[in-house]
Amino acid sequence: MTPNIASQPLDATLSLSSMLKDAIIDADDKPLGRLRDVVVKLRANQYPLFSGLVIGVGSARGFVPGAMYSAWTRSRSGCVLEE
Repeated sequence: MTPNIASQPLDATLSLSSMLKDAIIDADDKPLGRLRDVVVKLRANQYPLFSGLVIGVGSARGFVPGAMYSAWTRSRSGCVLEE
């Protein structure tokens, strides 16, 4: 299942640059790190396919596959990943 930004209106425009460095929080409100990048797979004549998030903790980076969560929402404290 491809995650979506559930808290945004359907006609809202959300830019990746506005989310970079936001805190990433799991559904239990546990901080996981900060958003560093979004990974997509390019496809011919189609929109890119979302693969997952790159999350940073200090100088370390980790990849969180999109298949590990069903949605992500944006809150005042950051982006919340929901299982």
